[in-house]
Amino acid sequence: MATLTGAPAARITDRYESVLRLLPPGRRRSYLLRLTHGFCDGWRPSRSELTDDVAAELGLISWAEVDTRRRERRLGRRVADLTPLVQSWARSHGLLH
Repeated sequence: MATLTGAPAARITDRYESVLRLLPPGRRRSYLLRLTHGFCDGWRPSRSELTDDVAAELGLISWAEVDTRRRERRLGRRVADLTPLVQSWARSHGLLH
């Protein structure tokens, strides 16, 4: 689908693409469905929040840590971005260059 200018239309998942592509296809589809349904309900996770989920899916952090990080964000506290950790893992597994 293209816009009136001929450029491709933005997709809900565009901002998460680089993180989601690290997941196996089945898990990626699951997250795409969650994002699509959540978007309709007003859910707009930050890229960092979704990176936390991917880090847990990859076994880099525990789901308990994901919950702790969500709680910290809700309280307005700064939470370290896990993107460098996830990217390092992906490079070491030949998923990023």
